[in-house]
Amino acid sequence: MTIILLAGATLVLRSFVNLRDVPLGFDPNQVLSMQLRLNGEKYRPLEARREFFRLLVEHLEAQPGVIAASGVLIRPLEGTVGWDLDYAVEGQSLDEARQNAIYEGLV
Repeated sequence: MTIILLAGATLVLRSFVNLRDVPLGFDPNQVLSMQLRLNGEKYRPLEARREFFRLLVEHLEAQPGVIAASGVLIRPLEGTVGWDLDYAVEGQSLDEARQNAIYEGLV
């Protein structure tokens, strides 16, 4: 049993070491990533949030040295996709909907 566990651990370790050499599909040098959440009544309407991010990207692209700017809902390789999203059942208030996140039940 010890030999089997040792062999398994060695294979897992070798796999993790080999993952360092797998190409990411993009050049991570000189890339800035950030997370931004808009709170408050002003940004509650979807169109207000869209306009904010449109203007933000526009201003970022206008900065000297910036080649490109963009926005995404979920950054690559970030967290557990889908497990930490809030959802609302018809008739629920916003406070009740915030309690629906699946991950809260797992912790």
